Amino acid sequence: MTAAASEGVAPALEGLEAGTLPDGVRLVLVRHGETDWNMVRRIQGQLDEPLNAVGVQQAKAAAARFAPGMVDAIHCSDLLRASQTAAEIGAVTGVPVVPETVWRERHFGRFQGWVYADIQRDDPETYRRIEARDPDLDLQGGESLMQVRARIEAALAGLVQRYRGRRVVVVSHGGVLDAIYRLVTGKPVSEPRDFPIHNACICQLRWQAGRWEILQWADIAHLVASRDEIDPRQRPAALLGRIG
Repeated sequence: MTAAASEGVAPALEGLEAGTLPDGVRLVLVRHGETDWNMVRRIQGQLDEPLNAVGVQQAKAAAARFAPGMVDAIHCSDLLRASQTAAEIGAVTGVPVVPETVWRERHFGRFQGWVYADIQRDDPETYRRIEARDPDLDLQGGESLMQVRARIEAALAGLVQRYRGRRVVVVSHGGVLDAIYRLVTGKPVSEPRDFPIHNACICQLRWQAGRWEILQWADIAHLVASRDEIDPRQRPAALLGRIG
């Protein structure tokens, strides 16, 4: 933890000065704050759950890492939990928020609204394929991991075309950040996730010389620094958010 964080104030994001990448793109990814369904591992997919009280405070804490003049554009999933989080960043930076369906969470088909224990009980073969990260499993009317990957790869290409030399924030979901991490690092979609994606975490990436590079992943200094300000009745696991 930094000295600033130990005093209850997380440090501002660094490296976002204007003009630092004249031919590149600086991308800041933010996962939405916590929802009640995150707490019980109920699959949200593209259902429209709002932030809970902890999630709102997480979103405000993430937004406090930004400042006016720090970014040029803010895009987000049009789902409420992401747009609520993005609105906090927009309020701090003064930059309008652009909601887009392309940044939505993976569609989980008929299993949206289910908890994983119920899938394991009622459809053990599908549960086995979910656990194995079967890249072609479409969840009976939803999206496969490969379809999500293709959607997000196209969305990233669109950012590069539109925002050369600029700084853009994208507020999205755990499944989207998972896809981006794998696209950038080359980690296969079928391999287990061994990297964190906390609620309201911040990731920084750079596109330059024809490729993406991860500069920082799953920064939660603002959540640690805000611990004294977030409802003390919430346990630390709720404060830091679920991984996934």
